[in-house]
Amino acid sequence: MKTIPLASIIIAESRQRQRFDDEAQGALNESIQTSGLIAPVVLRREGSDYHLVAGERRFRAFTTLNILGVPLRHAGEAIAPGTIPYIDFGELSHLEQQEIEYAENAIRADLTWQENIDATKRLHELRSSQAVFRDFGLERVQSPADTAREIFGPDAESRHTGQVKTALVVAQHMDNPAVAKAASLKEAVKIIKRIEETGRREHLASLVGNRSISDRFQCYHADALTWMKAQPDAQFDVILTDPPYGMGADQFGDAAGRMSGIEHEYADGTEETYSLLSNCIPEWYRLAKAQAHLYIWCDIDMFTELRALCRAAGWWTFRTPLINLKPEGGRVPWPEHGPRRSYEICLYAVKGKRPVTAIRPDYFESRLSEGNLGHGAQKPVEAYVELLKRSCRPGDTVLDSFAGTGTIFPAAHALGLNAVATEAEAAAYGICLERIGELK
Repeated sequence: MKTIPLASIIIAESRQRQRFDDEAQGALNESIQTSGLIAPVVLRREGSDYHLVAGERRFRAFTTLNILGVPLRHAGEAIAPGTIPYIDFGELSHLEQQEIEYAENAIRADLTWQENIDATKRLHELRSSQAVFRDFGLERVQSPADTAREIFGPDAESRHTGQVKTALVVAQHMDNPAVAKAASLKEAVKIIKRIEETGRREHLASLVGNRSISDRFQCYHADALTWMKAQPDAQFDVILTDPPYGMGADQFGDAAGRMSGIEHEYADGTEETYSLLSNCIPEWYRLAKAQAHLYIWCDIDMFTELRALCRAAGWWTFRTPLINLKPEGGRVPWPEHGPRRSYEICLYAVKGKRPVTAIRPDYFESRLSEGNLGHGAQKPVEAYVELLKRSCRPGDTVLDSFAGTGTIFPAAHALGLNAVATEAEAAAYGICLERIGELK
């Protein structure tokens, strides 16, 4: 039996267990007092120093019992006061070292979240491969709760089991670069949920096909311009759409952590966007009825160019943009320098002499009360309702050529309108289908 003075043992601040249950610690103290120490602590020797690797609760028990003057024993032998039996980590087998290292690394504070996840996975897999437990004649393998108790101690709570479950799920996705490079475990979980939701929605889109029609809503999985060119003239009372902005939103990064896992999947370069909209605007004019309104969400840098394109196509354009204030804020184009974007602008144009339903300010406020559905450019239903009620009456038909998450559908539903939309991205089209399904 090797022993070492308690005062000689170094305990790193980064050790995993920061909280000790008083009741469980008391029970351990009593067990060691009456039955002796069963398993020595494990120490790692570094030069002349000894660092605690495993057994901090036993170390605490010995410290307390020594202060109380309680005689202690191990394997039937008396232990000198102020000392504790130990095992040298370097003398353990490779398997034994793995067991201890995995358990310690699972939640060490000085490791990255990626290293903690890897350690938890390795410990769980090691335990799963070592033995099959038998309870009342029934076989069961290592559970997350078993692994949680080994990492956090026998007093591990349900939240600890949840942490292990999360770690095991995330570990399955670490081959995905976006997950592996996440700034935190929380961000990694968001990205995984986003990936799973995208897959589910793409599957839904494949099941439904390229066209979904209900009594009031039509949604097409199609390229906006290609679809429009195949449609007959003069169908829509209002066109309200949210095309690419041409401001490089697909390169913004994670918006200072506020929108991790929510990205712009489409190209958003200036030249591509200008080319796209220069072809869309004449088509919108053709598809609009003789008396119609047009609303185009856009970036301030492109506003004047789009206004000129609209005028050239025949639209009568309002000189200045409509302003949508966003109290919740939005993306941060410069994550390290700010500021956060808190407003968006919308170009408003008229065909013929279609009147508005009421005179309203050129600014309004909207919140994403429905929650973000996993799309970097999602617009609030409140914003669409505000614009549509300026221009529409029940029974009117509206078009959104860049539907995104399908905001047009709940907005049209709220006002008793018919809505037609196109969306090129399969996952976003899947979101549109989900929203239409909810309205049914």
